[in-house]
Amino acid sequence: MKKLLILLSVIGMTVSVFADKGGKGESENEPEEPANRNGEPANETENPNTPPPPPPNVKDEVENNTSPSDLLKKIEELEDDKDALAKDLDNHKAFRETLIKQRQELRDEVEKLQDDKSDLLEDLDTASKEIKSLVEEQKALRTGLHELEDVIDKGPGSLFKGWVYSQELKWVYVSPSIVPYAFSQNDGWMLYEYGTHPRRVYYYTTKKWELLDEGQKKQNTTTEK
Repeated sequence: MKKLLILLSVIGMTVSVFADKGGKGESENEPEEPANRNGEPANETENPNTPPPPPPNVKDEVENNTSPSDLLKKIEELEDDKDALAKDLDNHKAFRETLIKQRQELRDEVEKLQDDKSDLLEDLDTASKEIKSLVEEQKALRTGLHELEDVIDKGPGSLFKGWVYSQELKWVYVSPSIVPYAFSQNDGWMLYEYGTHPRRVYYYTTKKWELLDEGQKKQNTTTEK
């Protein structure tokens, strides 16, 4: 609209200029034959004060400028684009709020994981100490087990040193230094096989293995090896 007003003002000024030139020409110079709108000499019937048509540059300027209807159409398109952009902006705001919420949730989760990590490290340290203690206990148990195995292999020995009386063997000489051997007053040297059940004894005089049974002195159950 502003451009249209400017264009009309320019046309008005052009008409005024040409009118002034026409008036001066009539008074100072000889009258010239006016031309019509097509550039041809005017007929006698045309008014000699009729202004000339707009020059080509003026016509080109008007034709090359956007018409008001085109401008209104462009404005409508811009309004539609504005509404679409406003809608997209609302969607972006909602999406941004969602991202902010998710980021806060992730931060909370990270803090929770850090706390859990601290607890797990404490539990791991405690478990490591317990494992170390169990390993030490296991070593001690293995040592004790080896000692027991040695005792089993070698026999428990004897708590006595000297002559002792047994219902099965009567008087027998025993000592920690001679076990598993023993000396019977009646049967001579013998070998006690530790760990047997029922108990088994080898008599060197008879060269036989015999089982000791509670209530008897000796009972032959096996042959000589």
